Amino acid sequence: MADKRDSETSQSIASNESEECEEKGQWSELPSLPLENIYSFLTRQDQVNMSMVCRKWSEGYGSPSVWKTFKFDFRDSQVSKNTCKVMTFVRKYSRMFRHVEIDCIHEEKRCLIKSWSRYFIEFLQILTSNSQLFTSVHYV
Repeated sequence: MADKRDSETSQSIASNESEECEEKGQWSELPSLPLENIYSFLTRQDQVNMSMVCRKWSEGYGSPSVWKTFKFDFRDSQVSKNTCKVMTFVRKYSRMFRHVEIDCIHEEKRCLIKSWSRYFIEFLQILTSNSQLFTSVHYV
């Protein structure tokens, strides 16, 4: 009797795992346009997380429509570090930028001005060396 219950439990678990795999498979088959639309509503960090779901979603992250508008937030704590993760995105995706918003450092964080300046100069160098022109830069 115990063997029968164990067998039924095993089959139930296998069935659930199979259903989960099928469900995940369906998520990975979403068309590109809806994925790009979803990306447009997310913060950059949420976009990064979404891109890690599966290969197709990662490919969607590299779509020009995802990178059309880029917000570079110099107020972020990353600016105080030697390696600014945002610069990785700028180097990789700047060719797709069409609009750039730059949030500048405020008076209360003057101690970060040296790091901020270094990243700002690098950011502008990457944008100017880019082969495609962007439409606008907006300072916030």
